[in-house]
Amino acid sequence: MRRFLIHISNINVKAPLFMAKAAASILPSPGGRIIFFSSSLTAASTVTPNALYYLATKGAIEKISRMLAKDLGGRGITVNTILPGPVDAPWQLREGKTQSNPSRRLGEPDDIASIVAFLGSQAAQWITGQNIRINGTLVGSQFCHDTVVEAASRSTAS
Repeated sequence: MRRFLIHISNINVKAPLFMAKAAASILPSPGGRIIFFSSSLTAASTVTPNALYYLATKGAIEKISRMLAKDLGGRGITVNTILPGPVDAPWQLREGKTQSNPSRRLGEPDDIASIVAFLGSQAAQWITGQNIRINGTLVGSQFCHDTVVEAASRSTAS
C-alpha cells in the first residue's frame, strides 16, 4: 500500500509540479500558459475509501495551481486547472453514470479539449488561478473514479 501511495503522489503531484517548473523557464512572458488536470470529485463531500488518497493528490494540484498563478502572474503566465467529470473513454465505468446527469450523457473528450484550447489562447489572458469544473452539471459525490485508482494500483503491482 505504501508503494501505491508514493506512486500516486509521484504521478499526480510531483510530475506536474516539476513539469510546470521546467516549462515556466521557457514559456513566453507574457503569454505562457500552464494547464493542470484534477477531478470534479475533489468537491465531493463523500468518496469511497479507495479514492480518498487519489482525490487528495488532485486537491494538491488545485492548490499548487493557485500558488503558481500568483508566482508566475507577474510574468504574464497564466496557470489554471481543469476538473473534468466522467468522460466517455475506454477505461470509464459507464453503468449508472448518465442517470444523475440532466443531459443524460457522459462528457466527450471534445467537451474538455475545447476548454483547454480556450485557456491556452490569448483570449484567456485574464483567467488565472482558477479551478474550472467541466462536468455536465454533475456535482457532489455522485461518482467515483474507482477505475483510475484500480488502474494505478495494478500498475504499481507490476
